[in-house]
Amino acid sequence: MLQQLEKAENEVIISSYREKMDYTVVMVPINKIVPNPLNPRKNEGLRTDEMQEILDKRGWEEPLTAYEKGTRYVLLAGHRRTFAARDFNKKKENQHKLITHIPVYVVDAPANEQEELDRIASLQSGRVNWSQLDWAKYVYQKWESWGKPPIRSFAKHFESLSYNQVRMYITVLDYYPMKEIENDLEKEDVSMGTLEALVDWIRQLQNFHPAVVKEFDENLIANRC
Repeated sequence: MLQQLEKAENEVIISSYREKMDYTVVMVPINKIVPNPLNPRKNEGLRTDEMQEILDKRGWEEPLTAYEKGTRYVLLAGHRRTFAARDFNKKKENQHKLITHIPVYVVDAPANEQEELDRIASLQSGRVNWSQLDWAKYVYQKWESWGKPPIRSFAKHFESLSYNQVRMYITVLDYYPMKEIENDLEKEDVSMGTLEALVDWIRQLQNFHPAVVKEFDENLIANRC
């Protein structure tokens, strides 16, 4: 099942852009492959042990997908397998069989950030494993790259997300600095819905009692200092 998901990951992105680009498979040194900074999913260690077992026994049945940027290859698909390979190389028992090169579909670089985000998120296998935070980052990055259009019209571009979900993600990430909420969301100590409700409450309070909100913000800053 895992290998099928990884295979689908590459097939979707290659089929989506086959008409526009020629691609070749190149054996790339592992140290020249870099993760895509726009990839919303940060937990690349998901099912790493299982992936390492597949790589060890069957090798690379499907190449990664990446584009060249200088002397590096920026991933569009295959982040988890790359993570698994690097982790495999760190283990003492694997030092005699290090993974030094990885097969890569080398494709054209995205024309802009918006296209790059779309190409990453078009991978169905990636969407299945995305957390709420992963989706929120993707939606918010895309919204910013589009110039922050009205949320209702923007939400129509997502077949798998409702307007309320899109609004929730944008509302939360547009209000809170990521560093303040990322850890709590990852540990599930708080939910996106709770944070959205808190933002809505603060904004309503600001409309009717701006002095209270100002005092609350000043006290919060003082406590942090």
